[in-house]
Amino acid sequence: MERKHPVVKLCLCTALALLLLTTVACAGGAPAGGGQASGGAPAASTPAVEKLIVATNAEFPPFEFITEQGGGVIGEYDGIDIMLVQALGAELGMEVEISNMDFDAIIPAVVSGKATIGVAGMTITDDRLASVDFSAPYWVAVQSIIVPADSAIAGVDDLQGKKVGIITGFTGDLALSAIGGIELQHYKKGVDAVLDLDSGRLDAVVIDSPTAHKLIANFSNLRAIDDDPVFETESYAICAAKGSAELMAQIDAALQKLIDEGKIEEFAAAVDSRL
Repeated sequence: MERKHPVVKLCLCTALALLLLTTVACAGGAPAGGGQASGGAPAASTPAVEKLIVATNAEFPPFEFITEQGGGVIGEYDGIDIMLVQALGAELGMEVEISNMDFDAIIPAVVSGKATIGVAGMTITDDRLASVDFSAPYWVAVQSIIVPADSAIAGVDDLQGKKVGIITGFTGDLALSAIGGIELQHYKKGVDAVLDLDSGRLDAVVIDSPTAHKLIANFSNLRAIDDDPVFETESYAICAAKGSAELMAQIDAALQKLIDEGKIEEFAAAVDSRL
């Protein structure tokens, strides 16, 4: 399939801070990752992280999915993002634990502290930035419209009045909800939407382009429209709770190293060979 290229360079704006051990009597400096709060009081530092509990939605191949044989990269889980967090854990010297959940539960899990980070082909958006912080991007993608091979639909304008399957909380959901005039059918799994499209219960499905091509690989009667100008280019990144400056700096530094070494492309090629 035609795949968008991963981001080549990250703009790392945060350096790793050195923690200085001081006595209570000499506690006059700001803690690492902090700065001064109003009135001159030092801000609280982010607690040290020893385990990465990764919130994901393993219904989004090639980025995350559950292996049929149960022999994934981490437990039963495989995908570009799973290989990415495995490599991040190795770089940072942290144990990695996968927590699979609905996509729209990922940010609440991160905000509440039930997960350390969220990694699920997640696009950076203003709405999400209001709740969480994001790493520098590691992948660039766009939305695709999946339609029957003989459909007259040629773009978003033709979706007016049509039944269109979207995945709750995904970028396609947000984009089409803002347009209006489209009968949206919400799903938790992309594969379920594609099956309904194949059976004639939908007119189209909108989902991220790499996943669209993976989902229709075994459906000769379906095709993907990839170049609709309505959909903006999207940047995938890792999210963490606000105030996780030290952890995010570590993640950004490790991401930069992996990208410089060409590892993201290697992960993509390896997953392609397994799907």
